[in-house]
Amino acid sequence: MRHAVRDVGAAPGMPPGEIDAIAKAFPHIRARDARVALRELPELRLSGLGEDRLDLFFRLVERLDGLPLTHRRTPVWGAALRRHPARPHPGRGVLCRLPR
Repeated sequence: MRHAVRDVGAAPGMPPGEIDAIAKAFPHIRARDARVALRELPELRLSGLGEDRLDLFFRLVERLDGLPLTHRRTPVWGAALRRHPARPHPGRGVLCRLPR
């Protein structure tokens, strides 16, 4: 759960202190149970983390449940591929043209 919170929070560039506070607010549970814990655990209900603005955040956390840690982390080149998509080239495989 805590790794998923940190991964989802880091993607849009949330402040590390805010990400850490959210991650530490949760007990050690499965990521898929994040929104259930927000509804059922009194300490989380009072924390304000169940606000509508964080609904997408916790839906994304739940989607990461069960994925190995290595598949959730995007390597540095992953950001470049988002801006410069790879294209198939006959006989050469898939290539990505990056600026120098």
